Amino acid sequence: MAAKYVVNNASDGSIYGFNATDKIGFFGVTPIVRPSVSASASSSATTIAQLNAVITALGNLGLITAGG
Repeated sequence: MAAKYVVNNASDGSIYGFNATDKIGFFGVTPIVRPSVSASASSSATTIAQLNAVITALGNLGLITAGG
């Protein structure tokens, strides 16, 4: 299958997904709605938990492969 490029030649860039409920997926993963993670941490344990949540979210979108 030939590649399809998404180009609009606008100087302000492109936006994918109009609403938080629009689904997006990369590299063949099933599209999902925008992930949500907490942005505040009060200890190293919550910081690690939040980092793990970001890694999971990126993996669910197909942007990274997190291996163990």
